[in-house]
Order: sequence, then structure tokens, then C-alpha cells
Amino acid sequence: MSKEFDILSAAFDEAILDAKSHNKILKSETASIEIERPVEHSAEPFWSEKNQKYLAESIAELETGGGEKHELVEVE
Repeated sequence: MSKEFDILSAAFDEAILDAKSHNKILKSETASIEIERPVEHSAEPFWSEKNQKYLAESIAELETGGGEKHELVEVE
């Protein structure tokens, strides 16, 4: 019974290591993927140059520990 347990345990260990390895590869590959914005976006204010600049500045502020948490604001 002990030999069978050792074989099963080794198989599980190998499967876990394999899964961790695949997870690292997937994370590294997806980290380099950039989301492309639509070609035609002039009608959508979100994509305006002014808003994109504002978002980039806000993200940079949050990444350096700045900013303030708040509830989401619902817009009707």
C-alpha cells in the first residue's frame, strides 16, 4: 500500500508543478497583451484624447499610492 501511495503522491506533485508552470507561462504571455481600442471612436467620449489623458494620470496616481477610495457614482 505504501508503494502505491508513494506513486500516487509523486503523480500529484508532478501535476501540481506542471500546473504551476503552465500558470506562470500564461501569466507572462497575457501580461504582454495590450488591448487595442476601436478604430472609429470619435462618437464615444470615453476615447477622447482629453479623457484618455485624464485616465492615464489617474492610473499613475493610484499606482504611486495616491488617490482616494470612493463609492461608484451612478449616472442616469
